[in-house]
Amino acid sequence: MKYRTPKVNCPSEMDKANSDGLWREEYSVTTITPIYGGGVEAGVIDSEMPIRASAIRGQLRFWWRLLATQKGGESKAVYSAESDLWGAMSESSDDKSSPVVVRIIAGEFETQECRSVYNSKPSLKYAMFSAEDNTEVIKPGFCFKLSVRLFRKKVMGDDGTLIDEPDEMYLQKKNDVIEALRWWASFGGIGSRTRRGLGSVFVHGLDPVILDEVVSQGMTIRKKQATKNATEAWNSAITAMYNIRQAGMIGRNKGSDPGKKNKLGRSFWPEADSIRKLTGRNANGKHKPEHKALISFPRAAFGMPIIFEIRGEAEPEKTELTPLGYERMASPIILKAMAVGDGMYAPIALCLPTTHIGYINVSLKYTGGGRELKDGSNPLEWWPKSENEKNEKAEFIKPMKNNKSNDPLTAFLNYFDER
Repeated sequence: MKYRTPKVNCPSEMDKANSDGLWREEYSVTTITPIYGGGVEAGVIDSEMPIRASAIRGQLRFWWRLLATQKGGESKAVYSAESDLWGAMSESSDDKSSPVVVRIIAGEFETQECRSVYNSKPSLKYAMFSAEDNTEVIKPGFCFKLSVRLFRKKVMGDDGTLIDEPDEMYLQKKNDVIEALRWWASFGGIGSRTRRGLGSVFVHGLDPVILDEVVSQGMTIRKKQATKNATEAWNSAITAMYNIRQAGMIGRNKGSDPGKKNKLGRSFWPEADSIRKLTGRNANGKHKPEHKALISFPRAAFGMPIIFEIRGEAEPEKTELTPLGYERMASPIILKAMAVGDGMYAPIALCLPTTHIGYINVSLKYTGGGRELKDGSNPLEWWPKSENEKNEKAEFIKPMKNNKSNDPLTAFLNYFDER
């Protein structure tokens, strides 16, 4: 794959002298993978404002909240600190405005049709799932300046008057903002599908997050050997997920007819047969539900909704798996090319905290009649809660058994390590 050089202007960092004592910084940012979407309309580039400061600000807030929670803060204290730093709606006279100001100074950019980028790489097209072949993306190499400024807030003094917040309080906020910036630069991105590696960035002047920091926050990371080619690193990370979920002889059997590439073999995962069992539709007996880990949906751990379209006559109609009571659950797995300095990019898989996943049930909505499927009268469990049941079912799911785990996320991380 060969990209044309974008016609952009990468400004240098601003003078860091701050005569008023306030912290402000301008970072030079370069994208290392294509940006998908990012405008007001989902999946569409905004030609007037291709990168939105509000979107980056939202990601900074996300990483700040995640880190604050992982550090053991109580929910009320975290919420209060978050409101103080990032702002909140307030019906009282209390000041809930944010002292953090984020602005974008962007250069020119070009777009291209994603089919010219992805058709030769099924795994990267997998990262763009649901996008049409003529969807435009912003090319890698787009540069812009990210301006971040932190104002001092007023606090109540001992005499009841408003004064500037103490230096130590202001310094802590500054450090928190820089920490959020580092995590966003390392694991976040710009636009849509950042958890699948689109819109990844290199931020000049920010050190990447290191392994010890990830472990100290209760997260898991797998990082493979770095390369000078960001697209190659990105493809390596995405290929691992593509393979374990649906590649021939890893996630499913090979198709019975090599001449028909779209005719896939039966999945090693139990979801399709679970749906056949619940709907009673199985290609008029040709594809009876035979998987021995029924009824379960372990791939729910990778994020929902999951849309199942089982091809073939008399097979189940389109079915959508969602978390019960919600429309979606973001994937806890982040896959990307991570800029590690010196022009090098490492394929990484970061697993965010997953304690909530063990408590969800799933909703399976079947197009036929618009009804919701259940296991008898009970809500559907995505995966058993007891270790014995997990072990029993994982024994019959090849991508889990072969990667030595009864947890689908751990099985994937093990596969990522070894492939």
